[in-house]
Amino acid sequence: MTGYDETSPKGVGISPVVATIIMIAIVIALAIAAMYWLTGLVGLFTGYEDVRITAIYETQDHIELVIKNFGTSPSMIDVLYADPKNIWGVWNCSGRWYPLNTEAEEPYLLNPGEKAIIIVMDLRVNAGQMIEFKIHTSGGYVSSKSIAVSKSYRPSWLVGWRYRRAITIEERSGTSLSNFQVEVILNRDNFDYSKAKDDGSDIRFTLEDGITLLPYWIEYWNNPEGYSVIWVKVPEIPASSETKIYMYYGNQHASYAGDGDAVFEFFDDFRDLDKWIVPSGYEEYYSITYVDDKWCLNVTYKSGSGGPRRFLISKFSTSGLNGLEGIRVRYNVRGYGEDVAEDMDDLVAVGNDDSYVSFKYNVYFGQRLGDYGQQHSVYVDGEYYEGNVEITSEWRIAQFWTSNGRVYGKYRGELIYKTLDAALPDSGYLKIYADPDPPPGGHRGILIDYIFVTKYTYPQPYTTVGPEESRG
Repeated sequence: MTGYDETSPKGVGISPVVATIIMIAIVIALAIAAMYWLTGLVGLFTGYEDVRITAIYETQDHIELVIKNFGTSPSMIDVLYADPKNIWGVWNCSGRWYPLNTEAEEPYLLNPGEKAIIIVMDLRVNAGQMIEFKIHTSGGYVSSKSIAVSKSYRPSWLVGWRYRRAITIEERSGTSLSNFQVEVILNRDNFDYSKAKDDGSDIRFTLEDGITLLPYWIEYWNNPEGYSVIWVKVPEIPASSETKIYMYYGNQHASYAGDGDAVFEFFDDFRDLDKWIVPSGYEEYYSITYVDDKWCLNVTYKSGSGGPRRFLISKFSTSGLNGLEGIRVRYNVRGYGEDVAEDMDDLVAVGNDDSYVSFKYNVYFGQRLGDYGQQHSVYVDGEYYEGNVEITSEWRIAQFWTSNGRVYGKYRGELIYKTLDAALPDSGYLKIYADPDPPPGGHRGILIDYIFVTKYTYPQPYTTVGPEESRG
């Protein structure tokens, strides 16, 4: 018989409560491990974004943002926002400059663990102003950081434009010029047409500060030919010195901003006749027409009806130009009709407004391009000085101006002049006239695409187009 022996070892066990606690702990640990394993596996395949602005630094002329990708997937930085939204500036993180608060055409790729520096330039902010910068990714992630700038920043580059060239204007007449129209000529030797829009609509001009816009107007732009003529109104050109302005280009989002009315003393591209007085009873001879893809003034003589015997007179007066010495009238013109130069009898002139009668009266000086037995001529107080070329049916620039007691005319490469016999009056009005005798059964006339008046000095300012500068 076997009995109970108190000296035998007792059984050792775990209480049910303790066992339950241990089991719960094991389950929780396994769940946590599984979660991390699964999260890591998902992250391995899908990744997640975590791009942060880690620091902001101020330099002499710009602000630098340090960014880092703490996520597990590459991120594309496509916008840098600045708040308040009216802050002006550009940012660069990929070799290209983009305006603040504007989506980049080429977002910057930041791989996991990588750092990068965003350079912010051309800020217009005051010392002490608080700026909140926000980076945005193409995946929708946003990170922000703020700074109170310690000094004022002012831009020196036109926001949104990639290229510019300095244009040096040399004053050679010994007279200080104000609000003066400067002619800028571009060609393939001084300008890269491939970096501007095909039609030149992204061209802009500024003062030397790089941001104050100047009025301009493109007279001629030919990308395939590689030749352009642009007029810029410059506020001050000191005597016998050099003035620098900037020409910007390289902005595919820009549209044409040229304004002839803002550039010239008088300008008309003939969308209507609102700037002219049409003599009563002669309205049919002065009309607006659309020819050769442009709006034009049409001055015509219709067979059997009699030609215009009265001037078209501008409402504009030269009274604000300190007299008629030192002005230029320039226009784009062509004749049309059978035997276009046979008897055109045209005149573009400056005179008083006392009468509408023909060119033999009330005209101080002007230019004729053709008439029977006469060619290109300058007209002064009833007398002509005749050149050798005649009006053509091709579009050509014609111009005449006063300088040093003479009236000069230039047309089709021919330069002629006539000396003034007396001092010019203080003011006058533009006048346009034509009296083309009609060919049998037909008609002749002239078309003027545009006409403008500039100040003139001799010698003219000399312009030099400098080397290209770029942002990115």
